[in-house]
Amino acid sequence: MAKFTPDTPPAEQFSGGGPDYTEPTPEPVRPKGKGGKLLPWLVAIAGALCAIGAILLWMGEKDSLDRQITSLEARNRSLTREVESLTAQRDELELEVSGLESDKRSLEEQMGEVESQMEELTGSNADMAGDLEQLAGAAENYGAIVEFLQSGTAGYASSNFYCDEKIVALSAGESVTLNVSVGWDDVTVSLNTSGGSAEVHWASDTFEDVAPVEIAAQSAGITTITFTNNVNDETFQVLVLVAE
Repeated sequence: MAKFTPDTPPAEQFSGGGPDYTEPTPEPVRPKGKGGKLLPWLVAIAGALCAIGAILLWMGEKDSLDRQITSLEARNRSLTREVESLTAQRDELELEVSGLESDKRSLEEQMGEVESQMEELTGSNADMAGDLEQLAGAAENYGAIVEFLQSGTAGYASSNFYCDEKIVALSAGESVTLNVSVGWDDVTVSLNTSGGSAEVHWASDTFEDVAPVEIAAQSAGITTITFTNNVNDETFQVLVLVAE
């Protein structure tokens, strides 16, 4: 039988062995000394480190969110300023549009006044044209009257042959009867007209001392009536002026 010594491993203590010998199972090695007391502290420290890591991670995320919030707030302030600027521009444009509308109304009123003045001037021009035409006709009539009066035959040839009027002025549509005095017996008196402003004819086929003549004004103008007789070559004229 082998000898047993404390320093000999269990497997070597019974080196001889026998038929019924079974080698013992080695027991797990356990830490000796103060190792068993440090394990809870290590676990606590590990948990604290995990908690600190989570807090740091959360704080990092919070800082990132804070930076995003700050950026969004700055962006919001910038957008607010832009909106205020655009609002001010819109207000200015509205004032300008209001001013333009006021100017437009003023111009429309001025245009209305100008058109009214143009209508008045057009009417005045028409009146002036009518006046000028009348003046031209009057000037023409004046020249004819002067020439007629200077002819020496205006309404009178002699004491035996003359008319009670030299010049007759009528308006279109009016009529008048003149009397031609004749101082001879058995005389034939004739009349001739020039100008188409009046119709002239004898009021009777026979007469004694006075021969009536009817004049009917037709349109504006001058008609000259020339009277003659078969006794001598004496003649005289009557001027008929017809206005509108």
